[in-house]
Amino acid sequence: MATGFRAALDEGADIVVKCDADGQMNPEDIGGLIRPLLHRVAEYSKGCRFHHPPELKTMPAVRRVGNFGLTFLMKLASGYWQILDPQNGFVAIRREVLSRLRLDRLARGYFFENDMLIRLNALEARVADVPLPSRYGNERSSLSPGRVLLGFPMRLLAGSARRVFWRYVFYDVSPVAVFLLFGSALFLFGAIYGGYHWIWGIIHRQPTQTGTVIVAAVPFILGFQLLLQALVLDIQNAPRADSRIGTLPSGPPTPPDRRVLGT
Repeated sequence: MATGFRAALDEGADIVVKCDADGQMNPEDIGGLIRPLLHRVAEYSKGCRFHHPPELKTMPAVRRVGNFGLTFLMKLASGYWQILDPQNGFVAIRREVLSRLRLDRLARGYFFENDMLIRLNALEARVADVPLPSRYGNERSSLSPGRVLLGFPMRLLAGSARRVFWRYVFYDVSPVAVFLLFGSALFLFGAIYGGYHWIWGIIHRQPTQTGTVIVAAVPFILGFQLLLQALVLDIQNAPRADSRIGTLPSGPPTPPDRRVLGT
């Protein structure tokens, strides 16, 4: 995919479309997929299967449950709280954003689309969900649920930390970073200090003193509140596609953009 993206940039494409070759994506839907980009209400658009309940029922049950769980984790890691179906590989991206991505750093394998979203948030790119059905036949997915459960959480955690650093620390110091730093420190201190004395009291069959409980509870509660406030601010700061996306005309804008290349 990184090689394909570079080739599209070298060819001078204004918009690059990624359509997987597994037969689950209909090339006839490319027009709707790129519409938000043509009208410049978003810089990145992706298909979303969760807006089509009839077709969604054809998705294998294990994959459907996994997608729902991964969607929530990806909202937390990527900062795009308004999107659904992050694993959807039917995507389109504008040249000006694609050229800013470090293509050599993009994750390989099934984490590719997730890593794209995390890195796009650091660039404050607007992402649009485009309702598009997927088609499922009798093919077997090579995506192992066990591999996802073991590998994805650590990658999401690392990606989330990288996103917070670049967006809320490096480019502009934000209250989100301050709340996360102090909130994490207070929360962990309260949890570890309180947990230690709680276990010690159980082992020695001695009640924990009131002062010890207060020393553990106050930073724990305050840290939790700071973390919650950081989460609220992150949701509010999420880059969002223009609200006009649902009323866009079906045709291209005038004048139309130059070229669209599919990979």
